[in-house]
Amino acid sequence: MNPDNLESFLAISKYKSLSQAAQSLYITQPTLSNRMKNLENYLNLQLFERSWKGVELTRHGLLFLPQALKMLDKLEDFKSLSTNFKDIDNNPYLMSVNETNELFKVGMNNYLVPKYAGLIIRSLAKEFPDTKFQIITASTNDLLKQKHYGTLDYIIYYDFDARLPNTELIKQEEMIVILDEEDYRLVNHDIKALETLGKPLYLNSNPALDQYLPYFKPFRDFLHIDHIVLIESIALIKTLIKEGQGFSILPESVYNANFKNENLYKLHIPDSITKLPIYSTYNMDKDTVVTYATYLNNALKEKKPIF
Repeated sequence: MNPDNLESFLAISKYKSLSQAAQSLYITQPTLSNRMKNLENYLNLQLFERSWKGVELTRHGLLFLPQALKMLDKLEDFKSLSTNFKDIDNNPYLMSVNETNELFKVGMNNYLVPKYAGLIIRSLAKEFPDTKFQIITASTNDLLKQKHYGTLDYIIYYDFDARLPNTELIKQEEMIVILDEEDYRLVNHDIKALETLGKPLYLNSNPALDQYLPYFKPFRDFLHIDHIVLIESIALIKTLIKEGQGFSILPESVYNANFKNENLYKLHIPDSITKLPIYSTYNMDKDTVVTYATYLNNALKEKKPIF
């Protein structure tokens, strides 16, 4: 996505005027309008509408605003990182291409780190003690893209289905309902009783879990819940539930990592409704990568620790 388009979008959002936004960017108004047309065509969404107040954000524009800020922040973060931290304790920050190619690069969905990162580290250290490896965390879509461009050798992630070659199913993750003690006792283990609480269902919209949201549809059809709030922050969802404001549905590994020790309770969702697959995918271009990946797949599928 063109950074100029993002900066133009933010300028219009700030000034609510095409002429003032164009002046602030030192560009002509036709250039600004063309940038916005390109951005809206790319997103297939209308971001602005004209009113007597000037140029106003649409509902989609309001949703896109924080995403635009994040994308520009990431560019600034990389610029700062590459410029200011090239040397740490007299060691070059940036590895050479050869050093990078020698690493076994593991990509992992952020929310799978508590569940699998330790096992992967111990497995590699035990079976391949001389192997240099690196673990990178990202959302499923980012992992798939990095795998496509060859920057990762092995990835483990949530997904709808096995979309790529050399993909194996690691586990069917159980989806669970998370609620506070009072609501837990009110529903009395009856998941259908959630309908009677009259409280909102908080759905996590973090990109790290972007592959789980479609699995919510069967759950919604099962319970007929209409009051739904999308929240990106797991910490905020946790706080809202602890204050008795509502409940959430998340993969069990997310519950174990973030909610288990917070005096919050879980209800198991019937297997017939939904489960979330966890997959691994690896590159076939190196024999060593195939060896490491095969070993890790076997280790991750074990119900008990391999040591």
